[in-house]
Amino acid sequence: MPPPNNNFVNEAKFKTVSKLVMKGNVIIDSHDGDGKLNATFDFEMPDTLKIQFRDVLGRKQALMSFHDENFLLWLQRENKRYNRDEIPDSFSLFVFDELSLANIRRLFLGLPVNDDNIKTELNESGLTQRVEIIDDNNELSSIFIYSDYQLKDEIYLPGNIQIIDLNKGIELKIKLYHFSVEYFNLSDL
Repeated sequence: MPPPNNNFVNEAKFKTVSKLVMKGNVIIDSHDGDGKLNATFDFEMPDTLKIQFRDVLGRKQALMSFHDENFLLWLQRENKRYNRDEIPDSFSLFVFDELSLANIRRLFLGLPVNDDNIKTELNESGLTQRVEIIDDNNELSSIFIYSDYQLKDEIYLPGNIQIIDLNKGIELKIKLYHFSVEYFNLSDL
């Protein structure tokens, strides 16, 4: 289902969201090997995204947290913690050095991003959106392709996100299949 008039996000409606949870599968394809993990993307307004990775048996593997301008990767089975500068290569696709963490959060949610290092285009039918990330040398470094949009409470969210890192030769395919949206209760404020 394509969003009407290529308007992928009802920004006014999205600003009333207090929490957005998306569950899905992450398929990794790299020259070092392939893999599959289950993941939960948990976004809490205004500035926190947590990605919980689990193996196919449901065991917690890793937790990534993007909060404000802080990043943490916790490899739960090994009980090791890393900040943005220490991240192991196997998780480096999730952190783009040329972007702020706020823009990385928006990219993982399929939201519009304004940044000099990002170029966005829609295909003619409006069914897919392609976002290109340009590195500091003005070279194309990564590509996000969003498709299979689903309408959830007046917000269009991508059902599929494909991330291609051209420098590292890694491709991620994220299939999102469950969306849950909570809104601020204005009477509580």
